[in-house]
Amino acid sequence: MPMIARTPRHKVWIFVYALAVLGLIPTVTQLNVTINYYRGVYPANGDAIPIPILESRVLALLGVPYLALLLLLGLPRYQAEVSLLRFRRSLWELVAVLLVSPGLIVGGVWFLYWLDVNHLPIALVYLLLLHLMLLVRTMISNKRPDPNWFADDGGRA
Repeated sequence: MPMIARTPRHKVWIFVYALAVLGLIPTVTQLNVTINYYRGVYPANGDAIPIPILESRVLALLGVPYLALLLLLGLPRYQAEVSLLRFRRSLWELVAVLLVSPGLIVGGVWFLYWLDVNHLPIALVYLLLLHLMLLVRTMISNKRPDPNWFADDGGRA
């Protein structure tokens, strides 16, 4: 199975990937809109040019605490080399889908919003966001409950 459809071997790559995606959203939006402006794609006196740039920055800033919460839930019991496309009937799967669905919706809507010839780099960044959300869903759903969690000895087995 291709590596893009599996979780990375080490936890640190998930942090790097998440930071890269959150940093790429406003950066690529700013660069692509600026380049298109100088190419004459937009009208010279258009007010709508700064709106998507500001929206992408706000989205990236709001995404940091949301993604941090998801990573804190998924990383303690991280399993490497797990398929991203596997779904199981479990409570953690339901929790994962419910927690990740806002990110999937935002990523999907913005991917479709930017999907045209002049804004293809921005759409590809949102496709990376969709991949990241699927990775986080897999991490949370593979979480195993600790068997010593309700032990009377304070968790020591």
